Amino acid sequence: MKHVLLLASVLLAMPAWARTLSPDEALQRARGNMPSKVAGMGQSTRLVKTGYTAKQQPAYYIFENSGDKGYMVLAADDVAVPVLGYSETGSINPDDMPVNLRGWLENYAAEIAWAAERQESGKYIMKDLTKQSAASSRDSWAPIAPLCTTKWNQSNPYDLYAPDITYYGQSMKAAAGCVATAMAQLMKYHNYPAQGKGSVTYTWRKYDDFYNTSGSYTDETMTMDFSATTFEWDKMLDVYPNSDYTTSDENAEAVATLMKACGYSVEMSYGPESGAVTSIVVDALKNYFGYDAATRFYTRDYYDIDTWEKMIYDNLKNVGPVQYSGRNDYGGHSFIVDGYSADGYFHLNWGWGGMSDGYFLITGLDPESQGIGGSVAGYNSNQGAILGAQPAGATIPKIVPFQLAIVGSISPSLSSQRLTIEGRFGNNGGTGTNVGVGMQFCDATTDELVATAVYGNLGTWTGNINYGIDNITATIPSTLPAGVYKVYPAASTDGGSTYQKAIAPIGQPNYVLFAKDTDGTYEVAQEYPLSIDVADFSIDTSVYKGLAFGVTATAVNNNDSEALQEVNLGFITSDMNLVAAGNTMVVDLRAGESMKLPEAVNIVMGSVTAGETYLVAYVDMNSGMIINEPVSVTVQTSPGAATLQTTASGFSIVDAESVVLDNFRVDFDVYCQSGYYADKLYVLVFNENLEGYNIDNLPTPSTYFIEAENWIHESNIKLGTPTALEVGKRYAAALFYMSSTGLKQLSNAVRFTVAAESGIDDIKAESIDGSVSAVLSGGILSVTAASDIRSVDVYDLSGAHVATSATSTADLTGASDGVYVVKVTTADGTASLKLMK
Repeated sequence: MKHVLLLASVLLAMPAWARTLSPDEALQRARGNMPSKVAGMGQSTRLVKTGYTAKQQPAYYIFENSGDKGYMVLAADDVAVPVLGYSETGSINPDDMPVNLRGWLENYAAEIAWAAERQESGKYIMKDLTKQSAASSRDSWAPIAPLCTTKWNQSNPYDLYAPDITYYGQSMKAAAGCVATAMAQLMKYHNYPAQGKGSVTYTWRKYDDFYNTSGSYTDETMTMDFSATTFEWDKMLDVYPNSDYTTSDENAEAVATLMKACGYSVEMSYGPESGAVTSIVVDALKNYFGYDAATRFYTRDYYDIDTWEKMIYDNLKNVGPVQYSGRNDYGGHSFIVDGYSADGYFHLNWGWGGMSDGYFLITGLDPESQGIGGSVAGYNSNQGAILGAQPAGATIPKIVPFQLAIVGSISPSLSSQRLTIEGRFGNNGGTGTNVGVGMQFCDATTDELVATAVYGNLGTWTGNINYGIDNITATIPSTLPAGVYKVYPAASTDGGSTYQKAIAPIGQPNYVLFAKDTDGTYEVAQEYPLSIDVADFSIDTSVYKGLAFGVTATAVNNNDSEALQEVNLGFITSDMNLVAAGNTMVVDLRAGESMKLPEAVNIVMGSVTAGETYLVAYVDMNSGMIINEPVSVTVQTSPGAATLQTTASGFSIVDAESVVLDNFRVDFDVYCQSGYYADKLYVLVFNENLEGYNIDNLPTPSTYFIEAENWIHESNIKLGTPTALEVGKRYAAALFYMSSTGLKQLSNAVRFTVAAESGIDDIKAESIDGSVSAVLSGGILSVTAASDIRSVDVYDLSGAHVATSATSTADLTGASDGVYVVKVTTADGTASLKLMK
């Protein structure tokens, strides 16, 4: 048997190094933590991308199997979860990833670096997205292969019956809509119904040009008779490879009819990115297409992650695909969950023609590429799922009873002898009849029911969390003893004989505090929600009006249960008014977990005034709660758009005559002559003669904050992998920066030649039999082996070729400190060693 021969003395002397994994170690570790269908990736698996921490240590590796047989995103440090995401089929273009997935991976890189630095201190626990509570039964869940065979999209032929619109002066078809696409794929799985029922009429706002949605428009009436619409399921194809279908093609006409029916049934707001609300799909399925009465939209906020995943899994097992939705600051998307891989990863069909379909963690829904209607951030906010969607007559699952639910947060107020619980209340269950609403007074210590106060009877209340009532008011029972109480909003469906307490989103209290003194006076107070903590918080740069600024912060859940919270970095006045905030971030942490928060923040809500001083802290905008100790920041007037410069030799490409695409590294020196720069820098690639447009655009992994009359000096910065370049050809690249008018060239063009892939891909866990050893002294590496040494090659952990020798020694005096892989070729074969310099 062949074995890897490690330098044991190095490992013993450098315990911190052991946490960093080589690509091969990461792959072997993943194979030990994955289902056999993925762990079985063969010898053709190759490393296509290495991601780095801010300190240029490997954070993750992307491996791809040849022949469109899938890919894996693996952690490069054993402090983290082995597998971040994967697909069994298809391939991945590692540099054709928009901001959403880049940001997702950058966040993982930051978390991994942070956890590695603190592992020995035990200060916090690394966020482990696959960790389960003690009650979890996930280990017993059998895998479910993807249920949907369709790979449908929103363009031709799916939009053939969508209305015609004008966009930027060009005539085009409106997109079919992501809600309709997901709904159609769910219905195609069931091949049901053969014919619709009922009809719909609604008004659609058609703009003269959808580029200007504040301009003129006409309201058009949209009508469809579903009872006269038949669905030819057998004519619908799983894949439509062309983009020029017409309605004369029976296969195209069949799917276009279904798409139109789905769109009209949810009153689609058609446009270049057509939109509708996913929760409306429930009524459409039941009213127009004969789906089961148990079909229901569930909101993620009311369930802990383990319960939520079990609900999704049970639906996949017993019913069929799940239509899922998510929303962020930039928009929403509806898609299909249709499989499970027995390891905590669910298979997602994004409704983008198969683009990015793969296995993802429910708490990290960030597709690597985004199609029609996609945005540049992950769909982790306001998640919901349609469960129970199957043809009428099924008995699984049972119809859920009426369930009063608090939407957001609640607070109390008093008026004479009446108590009002202020907030929004909806129905998170099935339709209820004879619904009575009131409040229950329970002992604050024992939670024992003491008294009930009635608000009134509301009659029939349909099952929809988005529709309900504002505020519940009732007369305080005169017989209530003096004491302190938890007062719960509650509902009855049996004429008032019994009441059920309202449920609240995870982390939010479902009661208010009430006290009756011995003199008969009352006091009320709001119970604040379960909250994360924010540690290591600092503002790292100047804060200029209208520009991004740098932040360091770590979210930590020090509670005993899961915390699911939307937080924003807020600007607060001295009289405690929130006047501005950055992007909304969804923090979902189990007890003891932590995560790094984004390092660059832009104000996207409200405004600040230059010259004013604010308290800056993370806030929960739903409750108004300040999460961490604020820091005082004075907003400065923007110095204006930056003018950047570099020297004639201020931009260079590392090993320009032999650039390995998955190891594209650059050096640069940049000077801010005036203004202030707060953005990434960009390397644009052109053909060698600088003709035509750029071939690729490679942003730096980090955002730079550069004050006027200041330099930044960077070396060996790893960029993404160019996708359109060919081995052996010569190209040119230049450094650009983001000016007020767009990208502006900063440096002269530098020519480079593309070389073959890095040699580290060839280093396997097995090596030759026999004795191979190495000693590093004074920068000279000396290797000994039982047979003749043919060559010695040294690589860093990214795969860059550092040194080569045809003898038993190699000169590493010019190599920087770090971990290296040594590949030794002898007359008997090859061996790989690791060493620390």
